[in-house]
Amino acid sequence: MLKTLFFFEWKLLLRNKILLIALIIFTGIAFVSLNKGVQYYHVTKTEADTVRVQSQRAYDKLKIAFDTTDFSKPEEARIEGVWMVDWSLWEFAVKSENPLSILSIGQNDVHSKIKRTRFATEIFSGEQDEFKNPEQLLTGNLDLSYFIIFLFPLLFIAISYNTASADVESGVYKFLATQNFSLKNMITARVIFKWLISLLPFLIVGITALFIVNGYQNFTLGAYFQWMFIALLYVTFWLVLVLFIISRGYTSMINVLSMVGLWLLLLVAIPGILNSWFQYKYPTNTQQQITRLRDEKSKVYELPLTTHKAFFKNQFPKLIVDTLKTDTMLLKWYSGAIMALQKEKQVLDAIHHNAKKQSDKEESLFWINPIGGTMRALSSISGSTLKQQQDFENHLMEFKQQRAAYLIANHASKKHFGKAEFAGMKTYQPAKLVHQPILQFMLPLSLLMVLFAVGIVVGKKQIKR
Repeated sequence: MLKTLFFFEWKLLLRNKILLIALIIFTGIAFVSLNKGVQYYHVTKTEADTVRVQSQRAYDKLKIAFDTTDFSKPEEARIEGVWMVDWSLWEFAVKSENPLSILSIGQNDVHSKIKRTRFATEIFSGEQDEFKNPEQLLTGNLDLSYFIIFLFPLLFIAISYNTASADVESGVYKFLATQNFSLKNMITARVIFKWLISLLPFLIVGITALFIVNGYQNFTLGAYFQWMFIALLYVTFWLVLVLFIISRGYTSMINVLSMVGLWLLLLVAIPGILNSWFQYKYPTNTQQQITRLRDEKSKVYELPLTTHKAFFKNQFPKLIVDTLKTDTMLLKWYSGAIMALQKEKQVLDAIHHNAKKQSDKEESLFWINPIGGTMRALSSISGSTLKQQQDFENHLMEFKQQRAAYLIANHASKKHFGKAEFAGMKTYQPAKLVHQPILQFMLPLSLLMVLFAVGIVVGKKQIKR
């Protein structure tokens, strides 16, 4: 029977020119979505590789300069200054690329992946304006995540909403009722077939994506299959939801209104209301914090010399402040630089803390916003969530403080910051990738799917004839 039903639906598909055109259009959109992700990845990867090459060239050039510097010549000795070394390195921190960001672009749209490692350069830049959560970002990005989350349900609803009701309205239902097999099983099989047809654009593009990203650096097959599993779990949710509504026995009009209404509720209304509430509950004042930071940083150099000496001694307890070669003005600049970095770290921590409070609240409300959990899971696997961006920034901030402490300590305590000191200075190394657990993000959607499945089994109504 199953083979006959599938053959019957396949014949109907081939005769339905509008459906064939729709499948072609949606497949084209899926390829456009994938292409956008590929282009974005290559642009950022090319920029990152260029920056890495420039950073290495600057390091090699400075190393040669230190190898050949004659500190007896004042014009050559200038190279050893703390801020001169920091500036001449021209080093950048580059966030490790994740090839699966092709499928879920995510937070990288609004947060820079490339930042200067200079301790005299603030970690804050133009993109550090307002916090945007994955729900807001993914709604606006035409990537494969957007296609599967927002567009697939519309295609599936369009071709399946009248699977049973159309038979009643055309008079075929009475004929089918005389056959010696279960109408419930027949309708379920037909809906599953249409679900598989709706999946074709995604499956074709998903397999294409595997061939594209397979050779990329940092790609792991396990992460790809994990991403695909989450996506397939999501589309299975829509299969169960559509079967649940069809099993109610409503007319085609009520079916399509119910399905589209749930689509709007789950993907537009609930996330939109929650986002508005989050913005009210957790207002961002990032720009004000950064402005105050710059005012405070400018004032640290006005502190009394005794304050700077005490602070310097506390930061470098092994150095004897009063016997250093450093003059009092330079000591104030060294102390002020460390103070400014600490204040910068405090502001960064405050910004991250506020964003984390909102993110934690979002995750606790995925029971109300289950689609948000799916988005967070996909972007987590793709390495494009706010948490992963914050890890990158925290790692960079710690490195900047270590770099400043090393340069200042060696300049203040030694006759010259020479070849040996330069060789002992650490260069920036990317932080190890930390995989965020995602199981809890999918629990609300899974529970909702189970509830709909139970409704299909125990609450089925007879289709109205």
